[in-house]
Amino acid sequence: MARLMFLLAGVLLAGCTSLGPAPPVPSPTPAPNTVTAIKLPDGSFPRSPFVAPDGSVWCSETSGEALGRIDQNGAVTHVRIPGNNNSPAGIVHGPDGLIWFAGFQMIGRVSATGTVTGWRSADVGLPNAIAAGQDNAVWYTNEKLPPAISRITASGAIQHRTLQTTDPLIKLPGLTAGPDQALWFTVTSNARGATHAVGRMPVDGSSYRLFPLPAESGPGTIVAGSDDALWFTTGRGIGRMSTTGDFTEHPVPGDARPLDIATGPDGSLWFTTDQSRIGRITTSGRITMHDTTGAKSLTGGLAVSPDGTLWITDGPGNTVWRYSPMR
Repeated sequence: MARLMFLLAGVLLAGCTSLGPAPPVPSPTPAPNTVTAIKLPDGSFPRSPFVAPDGSVWCSETSGEALGRIDQNGAVTHVRIPGNNNSPAGIVHGPDGLIWFAGFQMIGRVSATGTVTGWRSADVGLPNAIAAGQDNAVWYTNEKLPPAISRITASGAIQHRTLQTTDPLIKLPGLTAGPDQALWFTVTSNARGATHAVGRMPVDGSSYRLFPLPAESGPGTIVAGSDDALWFTTGRGIGRMSTTGDFTEHPVPGDARPLDIATGPDGSLWFTTDQSRIGRITTSGRITMHDTTGAKSLTGGLAVSPDGTLWITDGPGNTVWRYSPMR
């Protein structure tokens, strides 16, 4: 009988919910942003982070003449580059399964045992940005005169696809493998009336095409987005270009200047700015900004792990920041 009365009371209470709204259910308190500083030796000035397939994070130690490697437990090791004035920069995973990097008048790679080999000659030129192509080769932008988009194989064979320009101040700061089996790159210059553009070159190197951008747009790093378009930083915001050359630009709030950009595992893109803030932009163009604490400068570069963790190099602080932001 007591059980029957209990069930009847439950039915009556259920029927009385129309008498007024249910009390609000409190939302769970969001977890705070997680920021971890991984210190490198003084004077290393890290830049160009890269997440390797094994989950380790590499960065170039520009002043330290080395590459740093952070394993999944946060332990740091250093791979010394032979010689001096190497100025290591961009890092990629090559078609031979090794780590490749660009430096001053050199292209190098690191063996599985940590030995650095490479190519350092006049034929290498002046590498800047570097990317792995879909043709089992490594490509890099070459700021020699005249500038070129260059290709190097695992055996060291180098070919240059020269760009037609007489601008001595031309820069080629960005390069990526596109969604259309081609290499995409950015072109900028400080010369008056210079061309600012996004370029496309098929992997056979037979031709190239430049898609002009607004004057003084200053394109920088470039990546392939999850929407089969190319995304890149400009002096004023984040640019998007379709593979047919349609261009749109999204201004960044607060007059922040974007510096580096990377694609996240959720399809959005993340970027650093000159205000030591991190930005996230969806492929629909919605931007949110995230403050960071403790970083001196975020000008060194940005990489994103498959789990959504951001790795940001802080050159002046000799630090790599591991950042797990709230969305």
